[in-house]
Amino acid sequence: MQFLSITSLLALATLASAKLHSQAVCVTNRRYDPIGGTSWSPSYNWKVNYEILPDATNCACAYYKNRNTGNNQWDKCPDCKFVGNPSCKCLDGMRC
Repeated sequence: MQFLSITSLLALATLASAKLHSQAVCVTNRRYDPIGGTSWSPSYNWKVNYEILPDATNCACAYYKNRNTGNNQWDKCPDCKFVGNPSCKCLDGMRC
């Protein structure tokens, strides 16, 4: 009976996890292309190709800088800045 209760609790429990980031970029046309291999032997290595969108990255960075949804670390990033390579970066070294 106790085993059934524990498994029921575990089945009903919901977990959420996320990694904080220190930089971001907006992309389009993302595709995965095989690396290596031959016509007779498929490749099991893949490369991600995409186009970086500087204007969209700058816009998203401005919105993220102005975001203030609470008091947790991930709720705001007052020093978020478009650094032009193009990426959006938290300048104080903290993760947003």
